Amino acid sequence: MDKQKDLDPRYLWILPRDLQPTPQLQKEMEQITIEDDGQSWPATSAGPPGWPYYINALNNGTANMTKPPRNIISPQLRAHRNVLRSVKAEYQQDKVPGIENEDDHVHFRLTLAALQYIGLDVHGGLERLVRVKLNCEEKKKAFPMTCIAVVDPGKARRYVNIGVHLGPDSPLRKPPATLEHAVRNYTKISDLVDPFNRVPGNADDRKMDEMIERSIGMGQRSHLNWEFERMKFRLQVRKEYREVLIDQAVKERYPETRARKRERIGE
Repeated sequence: MDKQKDLDPRYLWILPRDLQPTPQLQKEMEQITIEDDGQSWPATSAGPPGWPYYINALNNGTANMTKPPRNIISPQLRAHRNVLRSVKAEYQQDKVPGIENEDDHVHFRLTLAALQYIGLDVHGGLERLVRVKLNCEEKKKAFPMTCIAVVDPGKARRYVNIGVHLGPDSPLRKPPATLEHAVRNYTKISDLVDPFNRVPGNADDRKMDEMIERSIGMGQRSHLNWEFERMKFRLQVRKEYREVLIDQAVKERYPETRARKRERIGE
């Protein structure tokens, strides 16, 4: 991990494979609403209009916040309409592949704004967000975190699971003192990187590359390359923690084998 000179520091956030909202996000959706004709509309004054709904909709369909009720006037709804008017006006200028009408444009623009509001961002911006989300809908799968960068971890972790950070001060960077410790570390990393073990821990580089390419879909080459290298790094981290686990198991259960190995390599 430390040997990679050109490592993008954003890769050090080992995020869950897929988006995992926290209970706090659900509370934000339920806390303050305005009832009208059987619909609930967010009345939160902070952040983009309806931001909790857009985050949640990444995994669960769409958030139709483009038509607030006309017979309720409040500062929040007035601000909501102003934002929608401004975003719709930019539809003809943006021309993002995959966005076919004004409502789609509003949905994706406010989704990106919602992610940025909670301390996250999308590598590749609006265009990459659209590509990834449409691919999820086509394949009926959860929203992957491969394109997500952590900007404000303190804020982001309130609303979504952001995994662990493998910075120099991370407890996960310390050598395990016991086998139990090594198991905990490996399990933590493995559950984040590949919870269903779709890429076996002993897979060779060619096999890993093939599986990564299939998983990230289509898009601009620069965005795909960034995500490809990130996924390779994540799998390499998992492999390193697996090797540490095996080494610790040998050390504790077969100390004489460990001693002979050290003699051979001159440690």
